[in-house]
Amino acid sequence: MKKRPELDKLFSPEVVAQTRIALSEIGEIKPWFDAEMGCWCFEHPLYPESYGGESASEVEAGYPLYLAQLIEARMSGELAPFVENLIKGRGGKRHGAGRPKGSHKGSKKRVYLPVEVADWLMDETHLAQVRNLMQA
Repeated sequence: MKKRPELDKLFSPEVVAQTRIALSEIGEIKPWFDAEMGCWCFEHPLYPESYGGESASEVEAGYPLYLAQLIEARMSGELAPFVENLIKGRGGKRHGAGRPKGSHKGSKKRVYLPVEVADWLMDETHLAQVRNLMQA
């Protein structure tokens, strides 16, 4: 990856390091021409920052600066909450989330009872008596 000296001059070393990590995740910046907007554009699904310019080379040079500004704002806590949600991407199924495979929760049924009866059943000894009665 090319070293970007303009990043070193404009941003702190932490922001530059994080920007380089982000650029390595993005890979090659390949702008496309958007006929509707009339300009060259680039954006990546991992980062909600897009950049448009007059030429493809302008977009290739300008996108890392915009990305560094986004990272700097994120590190200082100045991002809007909806943008932060776009970046985190913690929705949906995650590795290790949920109940372990093979474990099953016992089946249950909701029944509405008078309060006195429900309170009586909440006592463990009474519940055990009811279970013994059912098995007999």
